[in-house]
Amino acid sequence: MSITRVVSHEPLTDAECRSLAPARAKRLAYSLSGRARYLYEMLTGEPAVDDGGATPLNPQGRMGIDRSGPPWGDAHLHPMWSYAATLGIAGIVYPQAGSTHQAAIEMSGGQGTFKRITARFWVRPHYGAPGMPYTRAYLRARATRIGASGTATATIRVYGPEGDSGPSTSATVSTTSSNNFGTGAWCPVVPGWNERIIEIEQTSTVGCYIGPISLNQVVRRSH
Repeated sequence: MSITRVVSHEPLTDAECRSLAPARAKRLAYSLSGRARYLYEMLTGEPAVDDGGATPLNPQGRMGIDRSGPPWGDAHLHPMWSYAATLGIAGIVYPQAGSTHQAAIEMSGGQGTFKRITARFWVRPHYGAPGMPYTRAYLRARATRIGASGTATATIRVYGPEGDSGPSTSATVSTTSSNNFGTGAWCPVVPGWNERIIEIEQTSTVGCYIGPISLNQVVRRSH
């Protein structure tokens, strides 16, 4: 094997570094040249020499760190899916003439009213181990009370890959004006396309508008 093809991320052991320890040529070569090459190719995403590279490819099928979570670098924090609903001045609900905004979801049918939306989104490839950053999508949402008085309350449930026949997690909100839902709702996700059902329940007689809503990647290293 050519020395230029040697790559390793394994350090020498304490016993191999002691005084008078036998110097095994293969182990020393892998440690001295192989680790340097491994780090270079991970950091630059390019072969250290003109031989096509000697390090494994990342989950995106490319060389180098891709920020998809360990062992491929800290993951980026970002939305995976969003419903960018918004309210206008004085509580006027978009869309208005010429507006490109989505309408906020109106929950005004009375206590016990339900509405559902389906989120379809792409999850980037990542290392398949429990607790990795891209294995969960966390819900963030906001509610705005309808009317000039009272307290509006609502619950959002996020279902997993089994749909509404499977388990779910939930978050709640209580507001006399406008407030964010709690942060406890999330769903498991997998690399590639995902579809998840988001269910909203009005739990008070006072109604509210729901929006914006998003599913997000919220950790850098692990859940």
